[in-house]
Amino acid sequence: MELLASPDAALAALEQAVLTPEALALTRLDWADLVHESMTAYVGRGAQEVREAIAAEGASPEPAALLDAIDADPALRWRIADRFPKSEEAAAATGRAAREFTRPVLRSALSRLVTAELTARGAARWQLSWSDSAELRFATEDFEDQLELALDALVADLPDTEPLRKLVLVRCSA
Repeated sequence: MELLASPDAALAALEQAVLTPEALALTRLDWADLVHESMTAYVGRGAQEVREAIAAEGASPEPAALLDAIDADPALRWRIADRFPKSEEAAAATGRAAREFTRPVLRSALSRLVTAELTARGAARWQLSWSDSAELRFATEDFEDQLELALDALVADLPDTEPLRKLVLVRCSA
């Protein structure tokens, strides 16, 4: 670097020559925005599997339509969850035992879908941490607790879509 007449110009030219347009766009972000954008993209890719499973069951992955579909057919949740990989033990289970194996898988999948929706709406933001993993932050302190309860209600034996509907569709649209 010391041998170059203009190291900054040389590095800028090198970036233009070797980085993809997507990578170049990221170089213009500060660290906090880079973490937010990259985590949003990562969670979005993770939510794609959920969207595909929902669509394969003939439902829309859009939040309002999905919640309406679950209200009309609560078993839709379990059919969606059946599209995800299972352990041998989970695959062999039936009845209530099968639902208990499936419930955390379904909840996690729906959480990814909701997280992708919240970040897209600007209702959540990934927070940079220099000492730990990035953390999802919400507009209000109680939002995370309410989201946890809403997801629990959605995957309960008798699902209640109303808490998630109010939290994501009403509160985040306001």
